[in-house]
Amino acid sequence: MLCESVGVAGNSRGAVVTCALLLVATAGVGATHASPLSAAPRERVIRPGQEALLADMLGRGAALPGPCTFTGGEADGAIVKASYACPGGTVAIELREARQDGTDTVRTAKFAIVAAGDSAPPDLLAALQSRIRAREAAVGWVAPPRDGASRSLEPTESRWVNAWAVALAVLTAVGAAWLWHAQRRGRLGRALRRGAVGTLCAGALALLCEVGYRAALHLGAPRPAPETAFELYGVGESTLVGEPFFPKITVPRMLEHMFGGAIAGRNLVVKNLAQRGAPLYPQSVAFERELAGRNLATPGAVLIMSGHNEGSPLVPDADAHPYLPSLIADRSAIVRDLLLALRRRRMVGRERSLGEYEYYLRRVIETAQANGLLPILTTMASNIARIEPNADASDGDPGAAVIERGLVLERAAQYIAARDLYVAGMAEHPEWYASLSYRAGRCEEALGNFDAARERYWAAVDRDSRRAFGRATRAQNALVRGLAREYGVPLIDAVEIFEAHSPHRIIGNELIMDGQHPTIEGYRLLATAYAHVLSQHFDTPVRQPLRGERDVTAALGYAASDRPAAVVGAGSWLIATSVGHPFPNDRMALAEKRFASAIGQGDDFSAWFGIAVAQAAARGGMLRSPEDVQVLGHWAGYERSYANLSPAELTDLLPRFQRHGVDDEVVERLRARQFD
Repeated sequence: MLCESVGVAGNSRGAVVTCALLLVATAGVGATHASPLSAAPRERVIRPGQEALLADMLGRGAALPGPCTFTGGEADGAIVKASYACPGGTVAIELREARQDGTDTVRTAKFAIVAAGDSAPPDLLAALQSRIRAREAAVGWVAPPRDGASRSLEPTESRWVNAWAVALAVLTAVGAAWLWHAQRRGRLGRALRRGAVGTLCAGALALLCEVGYRAALHLGAPRPAPETAFELYGVGESTLVGEPFFPKITVPRMLEHMFGGAIAGRNLVVKNLAQRGAPLYPQSVAFERELAGRNLATPGAVLIMSGHNEGSPLVPDADAHPYLPSLIADRSAIVRDLLLALRRRRMVGRERSLGEYEYYLRRVIETAQANGLLPILTTMASNIARIEPNADASDGDPGAAVIERGLVLERAAQYIAARDLYVAGMAEHPEWYASLSYRAGRCEEALGNFDAARERYWAAVDRDSRRAFGRATRAQNALVRGLAREYGVPLIDAVEIFEAHSPHRIIGNELIMDGQHPTIEGYRLLATAYAHVLSQHFDTPVRQPLRGERDVTAALGYAASDRPAAVVGAGSWLIATSVGHPFPNDRMALAEKRFASAIGQGDDFSAWFGIAVAQAAARGGMLRSPEDVQVLGHWAGYERSYANLSPAELTDLLPRFQRHGVDDEVVERLRARQFD
């Protein structure tokens, strides 16, 4: 199907072209419409939904050398075709996927530029090559998608009338015509007439509300960045926020420093939309709304870093698909935002499946590409080696009894016997599989069987119930890698990076502050990987690389006085996620280590109080006692300081700390606070 231009002849700048490129999704259609210039279409195709971006890339509305004017084009799967009016006549240009052997005559990173005959002015080819290089990062060559797996997307607010509204309008019109016809023939009873009229009025009102709501969203959309900007978006959760080092240390702030505030010769504008504790669904909604008024000519990228907060063990499920409320929300801005509000208030549940996670990952990727942004996917790394899986146990639980016996063997250094006990328990007590696999991994590590230990730890993450917190599973990370290949977009494999920098390739306390959030060095590794991708795709050197933690703290103004809040935040994360846990020994050992590192940094009381809670939980089961947890109150949750603990609260807690085996020195340090 050809896209014909509509122009004004005789204009000094050439014809004004108003049509966009039409993309065809399948390689089969591409074969049907291949031009004489074309070789057989490649296996990979250009994903639909990027018409405006491709048209801009090929010079629609721009003054081109020659002088030439873009007059129209189309894309048939793997081939993009464009025509130009030049003094010597019409020039036909095709874009194909660049060959890996580099033998294409005129090429960019992703495209080979092919002209028909010798009619193309050399200056035109050079200008097109420059324009394509500046914009191609957001265009992906992808494998033909599975049926129904991928679809063209645009920001919901930017589609004033989408399929949902059109269908409603058509039904309303048909219903009105039917009513009129039936009434004229006298075959419509009063009750039916009233019911039908009421239905039509309700449909018309719904349509009016939808259009009005979208108009309000459109008018309230964020203002587009200046044309001289490079936009860097963030879609993610607390890791992208920078926990526990925010606001000073975050990946986007590191990138600002590393590139000197500019990418591709444009001022870097950061729009970090990440939300603490949020699954991907609300993040995708926020991203779509943010892009409602975006200028497609402004280059940019989006960092996609999400996966820990999906709510339940995500395992492959071929039959898992987004359920009906989500599908309706995709067609209606009102339903979408109402559903999001109800979910946030826990009045409406949400689906919890790998299919749902994939669905919203695709939405974010395709929304980014449709808006001219380069999506950069990220696998999610976590502390797999020193954080026990979620668990809950009542008195006399047989699975818990197996772990109790195994811990006695571990303390006696009888690791083989303990491992065998745990492995046997996995079959007998499948509800304890994650915890038993974790303990078996600890034994394998103690025995020097590091590959076996890593496998046990990952199996524990995969089967973890996620009651209090989550960690991305291997299935999730495999999905992220697969989508990066399918869409042809960059991947930051955080798991691979962290494993490469961890002892025996087992990710533990060295690069993770708690269970999910990286250390400063971990964040530096992530930022360095992102910087490499951005540098490569936008031909911009990294001006100020960060070579270690000292570089990071100096560059971002992170002082020693900032550290107590971070380490207390990490320690409190470990405490909050251990309430009710029967065996939080490794978590509390890490918490005590984090709190101890804050001593002498300016908030000693918080450090000693955190140590006391960690010791009481590990030695006396304080966090398993509902009475003790009630006395702790909100101090058993996420905190960045305990300095505001009242003398009365401390008076109630000190005897409990002593009863649960807290060191006398720690108790005395806290007692001294009462008399300050």
